[in-house]
Amino acid sequence: MFLPTCWTTRCALGLERLASLGADQVEAVARLARSGAGVECVEAGPGSGKTTALGVYVAACRRAGLAVIGCAPSARARDELRLGARIEPCYTVDGLLLALRRSALAPRSVVILDEASMAGSRKLGRLLGLAAAAGAKVVLVGDTKQLSSVDAGGGFRGLVARLGAHRLVENRRQVEGWEREALRNLREGQVRPALTAYAARGRLQMGDREELVERMVDDWWTARADGEAVMQASTWRDVLELNDRARGKLVKAGEVEREGLDIRGVTIGVGDQVIVLRNDRTVGVINGTLGTVTAVDRQRGDLVLRTVEPDPRDVRLPASYWNAKGRRRVSLAYCRTIYKAQGATYRGESFTLAGDDTIHLEAVHVALSRGTRANTLYYAGDPPLDEDHHAAEAPAPEFEQLVAAAGRSRSQVMALDLLADAAPMTEAQVATLARCGVVSERNLTWVQASLLIDDANGRERGERAANWLRANGAQPSEAARIVATASHDMRTCAPLRAANAMDVRLAVLEAAAGSGRQLSQAAAGELAALQGSGAVARARRRESRERWARQAPAEPTPASRNGVLIDIGSGRPPPRARR
Repeated sequence: MFLPTCWTTRCALGLERLASLGADQVEAVARLARSGAGVECVEAGPGSGKTTALGVYVAACRRAGLAVIGCAPSARARDELRLGARIEPCYTVDGLLLALRRSALAPRSVVILDEASMAGSRKLGRLLGLAAAAGAKVVLVGDTKQLSSVDAGGGFRGLVARLGAHRLVENRRQVEGWEREALRNLREGQVRPALTAYAARGRLQMGDREELVERMVDDWWTARADGEAVMQASTWRDVLELNDRARGKLVKAGEVEREGLDIRGVTIGVGDQVIVLRNDRTVGVINGTLGTVTAVDRQRGDLVLRTVEPDPRDVRLPASYWNAKGRRRVSLAYCRTIYKAQGATYRGESFTLAGDDTIHLEAVHVALSRGTRANTLYYAGDPPLDEDHHAAEAPAPEFEQLVAAAGRSRSQVMALDLLADAAPMTEAQVATLARCGVVSERNLTWVQASLLIDDANGRERGERAANWLRANGAQPSEAARIVATASHDMRTCAPLRAANAMDVRLAVLEAAAGSGRQLSQAAAGELAALQGSGAVARARRRESRERWARQAPAEPTPASRNGVLIDIGSGRPPPRARR
């Protein structure tokens, strides 16, 4: 479907005169304005200035007589889009879908969906269908490298893969050049050089959890004197603990009153900074509203806040609001969840506690891209479970554990993409199979590996994979077909070289054993099973011969190993395998 564009000579001249726009912003706006496609994707990384670029595009649409409607998955993102890009009307996705039940979109209108990667695939599909029926254009703006929807997601990622995207690539948020470079590496999946850069500058702290928590709170306290400082964590347990420690320091310094209201086990008093976690029009707050407590009515149980926003206002939170059944509705805001932090910019520093079972690439990317001046990661713990929920033990030094954990992506993908891409088995699946005495000599997909795990554990074959596929948007018939195809391919495919995940797992275990650390009984059995695999042995012999061939120059070339000169061009024959 092709729609009228908003590109005019006046628009082109206007873009040339906007010196505040970067080259990537100008190019993205120009392409959006020229294009007559019904669906456009814009991939915008953290701090790339997407809201500024959207504001220019919205102005161009209005000059061309096109109506613009904004929407976002959350109320906070909606308000940021409305204020930053000056879009009216602006809805949450749920609110817009509800409004479209009463009246359809106007033809030739433009719908802009911000934070599209956090929109559920089903809601995204409904919105695209309604827009197509009305002859409206949809512009999806998001980031496939950040956190996904809590619902079945992957829709935005799938559309970017199929339609392409206009990309905003320049980081305009972080002050330090090295940090912008490290975040670029992290975004591209180059975890080791990114984390090495943070470690070299003291921005990566590792060790005992209790010591790290204490150090993190002390660093946060010191940073408050120079600007905004916010702590982050992955779980509510950590958030509550860090908030409690931070409040203790504030009370001791006399900045916050010791006494206050007991709100679900958390004391909140005058001077505390809080965050609201539930929309309520009658009260006048949204999920994400920040405020400072100015008064406490102990008799009625009410909190009075002064909101932190461009136009501050006083809001009263009655006990009927914060004490209602269900999830917590008010919390201290000194520490926030990483998920809540997505989309936020801190004009100062961020401090992130990691090491629980939710650490992964997207979470680290979001956490380390919030603060403008500095971002520090505090890591203590074991790597997470993988998506198949089989734990892979990784007996390696702390930095290696962090690299392994942070390198695991948890971005949601559509079930159809998993089938099309034939996603390979994971390291955790390799570990689980090895402990069951099963080592495949083929490159398996994650579905095929799941089938072998079902066989090894005596479960119905394909049950686990089919359930996951259905939960992520596949129809029952499609899930059954994927499982059946994977099973058929396992019977007919010829053996291939060992999978990369198997090589990675074996390298981790051998490094641990070579360092002198005591392996657990399970890990030792896993190592023995992998080392005894015929596929691994053949692959290693082949790689050893190829490496020898590459390292045999015409003339001897001196090299150094552990400070001793050696000759890698000695002409020795390639190593032979033991019989």
